[in-house]
Amino acid sequence: MQTTNGNCGTYGECNTNFIGALENMVSATPFKYSNTRKVPVAGSACGTGGPFNVLSNPDLTCPQGGGIFGDFLRNPILGLDGQMGGGGPVRGLAFWNLDMGITKNIKITERFSGNLFFDFSNVLNHMQANEPCFAGFDPGDWGVLGCGGSVQGNQPRRFQVGLSITW
Repeated sequence: MQTTNGNCGTYGECNTNFIGALENMVSATPFKYSNTRKVPVAGSACGTGGPFNVLSNPDLTCPQGGGIFGDFLRNPILGLDGQMGGGGPVRGLAFWNLDMGITKNIKITERFSGNLFFDFSNVLNHMQANEPCFAGFDPGDWGVLGCGGSVQGNQPRRFQVGLSITW
């Protein structure tokens, strides 16, 4: 779960402008979801920040009070929750990408040769979605892929051609 801080200080993490501040949230019951994208139910109060969500009904688990005491999911309270290891990790979407490279060695003479190479990134042009947001302070993006920004997390197909000459 993400925290509201944009800098150092919460439970010992630092440099969150570049890495992110991820923490546990306490759950009243087990928090389960499938890691596939869905279009959430219309008219919900939570998860309205984007077109795709990992929850079919974000209102069932959303901390509508901002992650405070009494929410289904809430921020940990020092002295009350003790040593909490969390209820298990909230996993993101599966990631796969297929890259390919082809190289051809070309002999010109006994002394001169060359290499012609082709590099492909994301050969199948598979769209990989960004991770969902589970921030207790932002119910509008609860479970939304890409946190309300770009849904696509990877680059589209790319192609590079090169030639090297050896003498």
